Formats: sequence, structure tokens, C-alpha cells
Amino acid sequence: MQPHPSVRRVPRDVAHADSTLKKQPASSAALPDMAVFVLGHAISVNAAYVGRKPSGRNRGTRRLSDAAVQWREAVITDCRAWLTSTRAQPATWRLPLAVGITVYGVRGDADNYAKLVCDGLKHALGYDPRTGNLLIDDRHFARVTITRSAANAVPGCLIEVWQASAETAEGQGAA
Repeated sequence: MQPHPSVRRVPRDVAHADSTLKKQPASSAALPDMAVFVLGHAISVNAAYVGRKPSGRNRGTRRLSDAAVQWREAVITDCRAWLTSTRAQPATWRLPLAVGITVYGVRGDADNYAKLVCDGLKHALGYDPRTGNLLIDDRHFARVTITRSAANAVPGCLIEVWQASAETAEGQGAA
């Protein structure tokens, strides 16, 4: 079985749960600037929000479920740990970014799992602890590719990020 065209070669030190993910030759695609595997059951956007809390004119607002908050925090924590261990500086990366997400051990529509992963990723990549501001937002994700793997695999999510090429960054007006 051939992997989906969006699957990229993953560095050997990044563990992932699905044995059907074949490594492609290095010539077929550039290695990602960031590759992180987050263990845990990914939360779909359909299950991410609960109830309405009364506010204003009794309209109410939705809030994230406890499971959704835990999943987003796991993405943030694992991505920040990767950034710390590699001493990567995402604030210096060329924008826009391309994001590849492979979700393992889930059923349903793959696109529903992207929301919380992208939210967690933007907080991990773009948070400036000195000012508390987000330097990279999900609007800087020019391409997001999501793939769902076998439902019987160990649950988790492989997140890969690529910087824009110099030509693409100049064409987008990014610095």
C-alpha cells in the first residue's frame, strides 16, 4: 500500500505508531523543519465544544470541553518541548508555513481533527513569553494537509512543519 502523497519522510528519531507509513526517499521531499508526535486521542471539532454558558441576552457562548483543552495543551507542551530540545527559533522562520498532520487511531472525517492541532501549534510556535503575544498565527499556515490513518493504530498525531522557500516567502511579502 502506497502512502498518501502528502506523507513526508520523517526523521528516524521521531517515533510514530503506524507501520503502514512508508519512508520516502529523501529526493522526493524535503525534510520538515519540525516533526513532533503527540501521543493521545485526538479530539474532533465536533466533540470539542460543550454547552452554552449564559451571557448577554441569554444567547450564551460555547466553550471547549475538558478533553479538548487537554488535547490542545498536549500539542502545545510536546511542540514546545521539541522546540526547546532542538533550540529551534520559529520567530526566525520564513513565512508562510506548510503544516502536515497525520492523525492515528481515530474514525471520522480527517479535517475535523485539524482545528485543535492548528490552534495548539500556533500557541507553541508563536508565543513570545516576554510580551505574551502570538508572533505566528494560524493565518500564517499557507497549506495544511491532514491524513487519517488506521483506526486501530496507537492514538496520536504526527505534526510536521515546513518553512516557505525563499522564493515563496518573497512572493507572499513575508520577511
